[in-house]
Amino acid sequence: MENKKNKLNDNKSINNKPRQNCNDIESEQTLSYEEASRKLDSIIEKLENGNNDLENVIKLYEEGEKLLKICNNSFNTIEGKITIIKNNIEQIFKN
Repeated sequence: MENKKNKLNDNKSINNKPRQNCNDIESEQTLSYEEASRKLDSIIEKLENGNNDLENVIKLYEEGEKLLKICNNSFNTIEGKITIIKNNIEQIFKN
């Protein structure tokens, strides 16, 4: 029983550390929306197949969070550009 308790405590300390290695998740500046979306789809498929141990599920989930953030940031940037273009076109036709 004591041995299991020590292992549990060891796992807690390991899991509380920030993860550094996230399987080729590139920086936000170099990953396009399409690339991030494809990688996110792949992670979702891996999670849905149910053949992952807990540690791998956590790793995949963390990667997915980062990719989702990249997708959301890209989408918001594109949405802002579209709004600017739309406003410019509206101004042109008002004059």
